[in-house]
Parts: sequence; structure tokens; C-alpha cells
Amino acid sequence: MVIQQQKSWNVLLVGDSCEDVYHYGICERMSPEAPIPVFKEDHQRLKQGMSSNVRLNLESFAINVEHWHNREKIRKHRFIEQSYNQQLFRFDEGENSVVRPLEPVVSKAYDAIVISDYNKGFITPESYQKLRAQVGSDIPIFVDSKKADLSIFEDC
Repeated sequence: MVIQQQKSWNVLLVGDSCEDVYHYGICERMSPEAPIPVFKEDHQRLKQGMSSNVRLNLESFAINVEHWHNREKIRKHRFIEQSYNQQLFRFDEGENSVVRPLEPVVSKAYDAIVISDYNKGFITPESYQKLRAQVGSDIPIFVDSKKADLSIFEDC
């Protein structure tokens, strides 16, 4: 039996990125200042979020990924009552600052482009049009976007 070597795919992943911080702990009492529980942290877990999670998923299929993402740090903190595995609340850091948009300069060939757009400002209509002009129409582009108006991606 002849086993053919699988082609190694080269994918450009473009998208907003963040760190997801999971705070695990317990709530054993209520606050005397307000009718809210007092959270006592036990441990934390850090995971890559948004397009960084997409990168991990693509790499799990042995795909070569070049990842273009925002340089500004965005962190999403989730507080989880570990007795019930229930998320109590979440707060986000870094989304109030302006995320610099993508300035695409494509210097090599890709088999496909994946856009993971969480609508934080990294992918603008102008930056997408520049990217599309640089790669041409022969390369497939896959888009997952939280934008309300998807008309900028009509040529995908």
C-alpha cells in the first residue's frame, strides 16, 4: 500500500486577538457593602482567544499558519465559581484603546486566507481591500466576522 504524503498548507490568518483569563474560585459569603458575593480566587488559567484560538485550531490540522493580529493587548477576564462551574461576571481590558488597523504587505504565496474578525478595529474596509488587491482573486478567502455590514467581503 502506497501512502501519499499530505500537502502542507500555508494559510494567512488575519484577525483580532486577545488573551482569555479564567479566574477560578469560590464565593463563601456576601459583601457587607452591597448584595453581591465576595469572590475568593483559587487559581487562574490563561488561554489564547479570538483569532489566536483559530490559529491553534488550524495548527492542530498540521497547517502552516502566518498570523497577523493586533499588537495592542486585549484581555478578557472571566470569574468562575468553581463549585458550580458558573461564570459570575466578566470584565475586559484594552478594548477602550484604539486598535491600529491592519497594514497588509503580502510577501509570499498562500493556499488560503482566513479572516477572523471580531470587529475591534484591526480589519477595516480599506485594509481588507488592500489585502485583496495584493493576493488577487485566485486565493480563497474564508471570513468569520462580527461586523453588522459584511458588504466589504462580498468578493470572497
